Amino acid sequence: GSWLGDGQRHDDTRAQSRFVGMQFDFALTDRASLTARVQGARMADLSGNKAFAPGAPIYASAASLTYAQELRNGWWRLGLEQPMRVEQGSLRYRLADPYLVWGSAQTWSERSINVVPSGRELRLTATRDWLLGGESETAAWLGVELTHIYQPNHIASANGETLMRVRASTRF
Repeated sequence: GSWLGDGQRHDDTRAQSRFVGMQFDFALTDRASLTARVQGARMADLSGNKAFAPGAPIYASAASLTYAQELRNGWWRLGLEQPMRVEQGSLRYRLADPYLVWGSAQTWSERSINVVPSGRELRLTATRDWLLGGESETAAWLGVELTHIYQPNHIASANGETLMRVRASTRF
């Protein structure tokens, strides 16, 4: 690392990533909306890192589209989402080679890791929330969510999963 002018040591080994995100909310009616969200990320150059050498730049993305409908006693939501996924990139790292003869000089090999997953996870979610007890101080929420996950963890050969969540909340 290098020394900063104020006497503090600057750590050159940390990667600094850049993120950008945009969200658009569209009011379809006074009780229905559509929300679209996209995100992108780029991992910074790792040339100062002692463990990894710069490989192909790493780019990642995420996106979602959600329809929400306000009802008399709660909400109904339907959403499609792709969680953060690496779209392209690789890392290179130096690995010590095994000694051929004990006491010989250490040699190093450079290896590459492709960090792009084999699949693309997609989540389809339906949610229904009920407001119980009206607008009073004792009001409570009850929610049920059903989600189907296609290619979980961005693994192409992974079996799909279907999850159900029930949640409740109240003030006290």
